[in-house]
Amino acid sequence: MVVNTSTGRVAIAANVPPEGAPHAEVRQELVMEIDGDDNQPDDNVLGQAQASGAEEETEEPELAEDATTASLATSLAQGTKRKREVTATDGSVTAADDVFTAQDLNRSLLQLLECPVCLEWMEPPMAQCRRGHLVCLRCRTRLASCPVCRTAFSSVRNRAMEGVADILRYPCRHGCGRETRLRQRGAHEASCTARRYRCPAATCARQEPMPLTDLPQHFQTCHQSILKVGSRHQFSIRMNLDQHDDWLIMVGRDLFFMRVDVSVRTLGIVVHVAYIGPKCNANLFTYEVSVCGLHNERKLVYTRETHSDLESTSLNVNRQDCFHLTLDQALNFLRYKNRHCEPDKLLEFSVEISKIDPPAQNETPCDLDS
Repeated sequence: MVVNTSTGRVAIAANVPPEGAPHAEVRQELVMEIDGDDNQPDDNVLGQAQASGAEEETEEPELAEDATTASLATSLAQGTKRKREVTATDGSVTAADDVFTAQDLNRSLLQLLECPVCLEWMEPPMAQCRRGHLVCLRCRTRLASCPVCRTAFSSVRNRAMEGVADILRYPCRHGCGRETRLRQRGAHEASCTARRYRCPAATCARQEPMPLTDLPQHFQTCHQSILKVGSRHQFSIRMNLDQHDDWLIMVGRDLFFMRVDVSVRTLGIVVHVAYIGPKCNANLFTYEVSVCGLHNERKLVYTRETHSDLESTSLNVNRQDCFHLTLDQALNFLRYKNRHCEPDKLLEFSVEISKIDPPAQNETPCDLDS
């Protein structure tokens, strides 16, 4: 075939073997004639012609491979896009993948901090055995060896996991669904609306906790003998023998537990009043204990904010962080019918529970996020 151009003539010759010849080879020759070149072929053109055969052999596999790679990349891009973008109801696109990823990571790390004995999430300080198995400190005091590998415990705490625990968000134990940091967890659970309460009466020590709204009916049904209704009540107690009294007080919808102890040998008389309910509401009430002497010649008044039912009553009594009157002081307030008769000597006192004025609007009595 010959092609005439403005600068010369290009001739392409092909030798085709006859039909039926075995292992026939096709040879192509490319000849370009240019004016003034004496019909000699161009070296560049010959090189392109020789390389064209190799390119034709690999062109189809390369195209197929490129198509497969492009299709896979497109699919991955679309999948990543669908994973990272969530279309809202109004048509806007929001990136919610990071939120779910953080929650999944938090849950995975909490599983690593699950105590193998009590199945509770561990908090600092964390004990470990010589092989690195973690156990909460409460279970550590009751175990002689690691419950997983039976090796001895190490005296070194796992500071790394304690640091991880400080940045995690722990779910509320009461099941309200809220997750908080360790430094906020105690305050939230003490005032959580889903918290269940135990009856403080000694006869109900083994009873299961119940919602706060069920306690008033329980008090009126099962503890009528020790129940006081109202804000102010009068009591009389003998000072010549050890005595322990528990009282339940209802002031409107608010519930209180009062403990009165008389110890002839050591403390004297102790009065402790605790609020039953969210801990953040305990400082909204005060209890006032008044003791008047014979013929009202002297009077002693003690006022304090009500304690929380979560506080240790024994600890407050030992620290005298409540009303406390020694026996020597109580002798000045005793009332008696017969001066020479010891059993007639009584100590009379009154307890009044009052509600403090609510704080200003910009102040909240219970700030769980602080």
